[in-house]
Amino acid sequence: MNLLSIFKRKESTPKWTKKANYTIVPAFMLDGVQYFEVSDIFNVAIQRAQVAVAYYEELEMRVSKEYLKHHAEESDTINKQLAELCEVKDGRLKLLEFAKAVEKRVFLDKQLKDRINYILPVELMYKLSSVLFFDENENPETYDFEYNAKKIETFAKHPDFFLHVPLTLLVPYFDASRIDSAEFTTYLKVSAEMTDTELERISKLDSFQRLTEVEKTSLKQQHELIKIFLK
Repeated sequence: MNLLSIFKRKESTPKWTKKANYTIVPAFMLDGVQYFEVSDIFNVAIQRAQVAVAYYEELEMRVSKEYLKHHAEESDTINKQLAELCEVKDGRLKLLEFAKAVEKRVFLDKQLKDRINYILPVELMYKLSSVLFFDENENPETYDFEYNAKKIETFAKHPDFFLHVPLTLLVPYFDASRIDSAEFTTYLKVSAEMTDTELERISKLDSFQRLTEVEKTSLKQQHELIKIFLK
């Protein structure tokens, strides 16, 4: 199927009839479903705006709240190891173990630094997209997390999704016009592959088990979304 036809803007009338203080316009069609957007992103219903702000803050940091929580947990684990290894026992320091713990600490911090500086997290971009774009079955004033989890999966099945939506709404600091579509798609894929590797590593650590069930589920969902995108 032609991607342009998949995402082609099409005039359509939504089913909702409640009058609002904002203008809703067609955005694009995807898999036969018409998606809409509010013409002025600064004039959005309060609940949807609150979710948008939360998701945008994650995207701005390029890490989710759950990712940061795990980073803190793993940092605590390594710091405790370093503190214990600094103690002299039987008249000797465990220098080899200490060096390995320092190496783990350096690696952990580098992972976060690289993510902040180089990664464009597609999983977080999809989350924000789910707030900005809605279909005729949604209430544009609220945000249904369960419904949108399925909608996000639909978006992720289309690797070229971000080539057909206003990217500046999602990532104002990123100028996609300066690179061609092939380079941009490759950049997103490499970012996703790096995130896939990192989330796989995280899931096997003891510190992952210390997260709440909600936090673990959120990271697993982010990981699954990445896998859908990479298929």
